[in-house]
Amino acid sequence: MPRQLKIIADTNITENAPFRVNWTTPVIVKPGNKIALDKFVAVIPDITTNFALPPSSFDIYIDLDGINNKSFTVTIPGQTFSSVSALLDTMTRYANDGISGYRPDTLPVILGDFNWYRDAGVKVQFSALESKMYFQYVTSYGTGGSYVALNNVELDGDGMDQTQFGFWYPNAPFWDMNQINANVFLLRGGGLLARLAVRFPTAAEAIADDSEFKVGFAEPDLAFRGIGQRADGTLFLINAEDVETNIPGVWIQDAVQVVFDFYQSGGTFQIRIYNPNIDSNANLFDSVADGFETALGDVDYTKSYQFFAQGSKDTNNNDYPQIATTIDITPDINYNAAVNPNSIVRTCALDFSTAPELRAGLNLPNGILLCTPQFSPAGNYTGTGTINMALINIFTDIALEIIDIPLETYQATTSGNPGSRKNIVAYFRPELTQIGSNTYRFDVNIFDWLDVPITFDLNLTSCSFRLVNPATNKDIKFTTCSFNLLINDKEY
Repeated sequence: MPRQLKIIADTNITENAPFRVNWTTPVIVKPGNKIALDKFVAVIPDITTNFALPPSSFDIYIDLDGINNKSFTVTIPGQTFSSVSALLDTMTRYANDGISGYRPDTLPVILGDFNWYRDAGVKVQFSALESKMYFQYVTSYGTGGSYVALNNVELDGDGMDQTQFGFWYPNAPFWDMNQINANVFLLRGGGLLARLAVRFPTAAEAIADDSEFKVGFAEPDLAFRGIGQRADGTLFLINAEDVETNIPGVWIQDAVQVVFDFYQSGGTFQIRIYNPNIDSNANLFDSVADGFETALGDVDYTKSYQFFAQGSKDTNNNDYPQIATTIDITPDINYNAAVNPNSIVRTCALDFSTAPELRAGLNLPNGILLCTPQFSPAGNYTGTGTINMALINIFTDIALEIIDIPLETYQATTSGNPGSRKNIVAYFRPELTQIGSNTYRFDVNIFDWLDVPITFDLNLTSCSFRLVNPATNKDIKFTTCSFNLLINDKEY
């Protein structure tokens, strides 16, 4: 029969350090013996790395007092998160993806012209404040733009001239346009919006001048996304990887000025084209409605986007394209920026009622969680308790290390050098016994025996152990822990 040892560790141990057991009767390990983990139970109160979360959906009320489109649902895919910060960053990204500067049929109508601007300029963020979940939102405010959330940014043209109506047009073989103010960036949030008036060449005019160009937004590393026209008159959308997607361009044949609205929807850049002299709410083209919703690529809310355009033409038979000398954008704004009394006010709220695991881990109450202040361009909500992902982590990876007994366990490396010996008796994944209990249990169905490479009897009066996070090689903090070890000369 195998010798069975039961080890119990509790509050008498030093936190985040190996724990040591003294045997009343020495444990003798003989040559040829093998060792295996049998059972494991531990209370792990604070898992902050590599915790698993099932798919979770919660609601954000972007305007609790609105007439319609008051809220949207955020769905976080089920996955293992490397840290609480990674979870909160993911929540921030998906939450911003649910906001859009162009939300059709949003009432009330603002300024009497548009019925879709209400959420333009809004960005949200989930973070931690004193170990509690912290949610905040802010609404940008512009100066001189065509809408309260838009800022009027002047554009400079190189190799270009101006019309009497305030438009740049090329007058050189190569030309480009940039923002004059390099310190203004497009909103780093879901409610980003940019409005630009343009007059593109018709297909015949583009062919006559051998004109090609692109208009849109670039990052500091010059990765570009926007709309362009080739020398044969074909229109296309281009993403940051320089992948071009042809789009219909019937509207360019009308040879009239139109407006481009760049916005975000579903986490990707979008463009909407319309003629404000006819109907600002009627689309000539919309990348979402017309099936090109991924053509401009993903939005990265950590990047700094600025307007950029460039092109070339062989001749100047036509003074096109014509691009406005200013662009209206929702400027990025700090969450702690002073509130402008002229900005759009709203009452935001959160509801995690349909995400019990996430709500438990973030330590949030059930029901509507109101942000404060209400009726404000900016607000926040702070969780009621300390974030504790051990309350929801269904599984967690653990390695059990025996410091005093040599084992045939080795750590592989990518360097090609021989791996280093690790005295790990078992890598395993215990399961949470009940949501909110912090208690993890692992029952062995098939024993994983390891050789003990000794040539003489090993007489142990004590032994040291570690519970380790395999991903970080750091000790796991636990309240209590118990496990069984089997020592035998045979496998079964």
